[in-house]
Amino acid sequence: MKLAGFYRLCDWIERAFIAFGVVLFIVMTAAVFYEVVARYVFNAPTFWSEALARYSMIWIVTLGLAVGIRRQQNIYVDFVARQFPLGAQPVLAWMRFGFVLAFASVLAVYGAQHALANINQTVTGLNIPAFYVYLCVPIAGVGMLAFVTELILKGERGFF
Repeated sequence: MKLAGFYRLCDWIERAFIAFGVVLFIVMTAAVFYEVVARYVFNAPTFWSEALARYSMIWIVTLGLAVGIRRQQNIYVDFVARQFPLGAQPVLAWMRFGFVLAFASVLAVYGAQHALANINQTVTGLNIPAFYVYLCVPIAGVGMLAFVTELILKGERGFF
């Protein structure tokens, strides 16, 4: 019962990541469409559309990685794991969760440090602080930490 609030928080994080990803996908598509029309119809290319599309895609991919972890839909190679006896499978699952927790911790901590270190740097073409571009890494890392913790608490073993 006490974990119900944490599970609701994870649901909210997932919905926020997906909603933001959808908005960014629309922004990215509109920016690319606008650039194609501006360049090939009006012969007046823009200086900002490529950067906007690129950074939108980076945000989409990093947030999508976190959502994929929650849904256990990320790419994984299970050939080696399936060669072990069934009794070893839970140990392998814990190892996998441990590696993902370590990776997500690195993303959260060092991503935040990197984002803060670039708060005064400006993104060429968009004239915004690079902090906003790099902020996707620690946000996705924190989401991954929450989602892996949720999987562990629910007793999930993924493909095992």
